[in-house]
Amino acid sequence: MLSLFSDSKGMIHNGSSNGFSFYGINKLCGKIDYKIKTNSYTFSSPAINKVAYVGSIKGRLYGIGLYQKKIV
Repeated sequence: MLSLFSDSKGMIHNGSSNGFSFYGINKLCGKIDYKIKTNSYTFSSPAINKVAYVGSIKGRLYGIGLYQKKIV
């Protein structure tokens, strides 16, 4: 986990360096709430406001809807 953000709802949102995905993890129990395929390493810390914006190593910017749990 090279990029992460913890929100007020008890979720950790983070990218990965080996899974080509972006994850939402419940910080109380450690369960993965969602996994979104990005097809690229996501290293930057996400900026969040209903949408998590995270950059990738390929220079792409992803907007991930936290309610929809998909790329928007």
